[in-house]
Amino acid sequence: MWMILSCGFFISVFITIAAYLKDVMIAGYQSAGYGAGHIPNDRPGQKFTKFKIQIPYEDKLSGAIKQGQFTFASPICYELADPQIVRNLCFYDSQDIDFIVNLSNDNFYKKSAELDQMLDIAKMRCIENRKPMGRCTTTGISAFISATGEVDNFIKDKDGETKEVQGILTGNIKIHKGQSVYNKVGDWFGWLCFIVFVLSAVFWIYRQED
Repeated sequence: MWMILSCGFFISVFITIAAYLKDVMIAGYQSAGYGAGHIPNDRPGQKFTKFKIQIPYEDKLSGAIKQGQFTFASPICYELADPQIVRNLCFYDSQDIDFIVNLSNDNFYKKSAELDQMLDIAKMRCIENRKPMGRCTTTGISAFISATGEVDNFIKDKDGETKEVQGILTGNIKIHKGQSVYNKVGDWFGWLCFIVFVLSAVFWIYRQED
């Protein structure tokens, strides 16, 4: 899986299987042509892409290693901060995915707290959609995250530093089948809470005037 400009490419044996064009550009940066490889008037993608991959897995009943086809989505960089984008990627065309791969260029954050915040945002997307994630970044923090938001493993150097380090991370992910509640209903619960709050405030003001 490679990220070139604002595109995610899944390449196998030098053959491009599929590509995803970033749907959300960073306002005033990529949308103005300063990101995405400094291409003027860069345009977002028009559809959500799902990638398919053949990888071995362990059968829970027999314990045997089998070959299976799995589907994943790949929100690029700051798209991870948008819950609706990730939700749409996870269940586009009414087809569920198995896991998420996030490619992110966090170079402009250096070693600041924003890197930790981006990791926390990634955890939230995993919890909301109940999907595990492999997160690959340019400067950190690259990690495997479970469907419940726990960091299973991350790249670090000999001193335990996870920011601005190089390395290769391998590991296993536990697939969670099916949709979460948020994946099904979206932001309706949040909007319902907001409406109840507004109505309660109006009712309280009305009672105060009486």
